[in-house]
Amino acid sequence: MPKRRRIPWVLIGVVLFVLAFMGRTGYDIYDKRQAMARVQAAFAEYDRADRRWARALDAALKAPGEAAAGPIREMAEAEQTVARVPASGCAARVGEQLVRAMQASRQAVMARSATESTEDAAFAAAMRGAKDVRLDYEIARARCFESPRS
Repeated sequence: MPKRRRIPWVLIGVVLFVLAFMGRTGYDIYDKRQAMARVQAAFAEYDRADRRWARALDAALKAPGEAAAGPIREMAEAEQTVARVPASGCAARVGEQLVRAMQASRQAVMARSATESTEDAAFAAAMRGAKDVRLDYEIARARCFESPRS
């Protein structure tokens, strides 16, 4: 008499439960890849705007007094470019942090151009504060790469 095989109903039940749970919660096995692709696309836009902003910052620091108005305007436009990047989750938080860092440096440059002094202690303090905010941006950017779905 042939041996009768038992059907593993418990295993089938567990698999169906897991699949139903994944479908109900919207879990996508490629979600992390998609999130990372969106983060990288946003970061590419941030980097382009940041390079433009850095060139304007260099020009503003080299320009005397009122001549810095043009580069300061370019800096503000680059900040607006970063703010308009369509991002969500951690990429959006990184963008907000980058805008804060850009604004802090721009405000320091604006203060310097108003006083026309590069040796001013207030300018040095403002630049130190801007560097601290920039460091916060770098940390937020690194954390976003660790968990892009957050």
